[in-house]
Amino acid sequence: MKKIILICLFLITALTFTIPSKDSRGVLIMSENEWFEMFGDNAKTDGKCSYIGALVMQMAYISEGKIKNHTIEEASNNLAGLNAHLYKEGLRHPSNDNSLLFEYYYVKNCRKLTGKDFDLIGSPSFKSVFNEIYNIYK
Repeated sequence: MKKIILICLFLITALTFTIPSKDSRGVLIMSENEWFEMFGDNAKTDGKCSYIGALVMQMAYISEGKIKNHTIEEASNNLAGLNAHLYKEGLRHPSNDNSLLFEYYYVKNCRKLTGKDFDLIGSPSFKSVFNEIYNIYK
């Protein structure tokens, strides 16, 4: 009986522990918890870090031709909606350009991505956008 329980626990653990991978287009695939860990989400951020990261990644993949079933306009509209939400929560951009609240929020509340993260994502556009964001908010 002990062996059966241990085997079941091992199978459950193996099934829930996934390794990040890329699909045939080169788009990164990970579990929800892995996204949260990569972008530094916690109880305070309530998924906003992953949402911002995913939208920027989606825009980068679209611009590189890896995603064709969505548009940059859709992702931009989602970021605009997030900006409005952050504004309602009381966040203000230091330069008063509240169209960039998502950038400011990310830098102040989320995990700074590393070279290893950028390599895993595999998008020069994504890396360029985040490096620009990090340089603006030094």
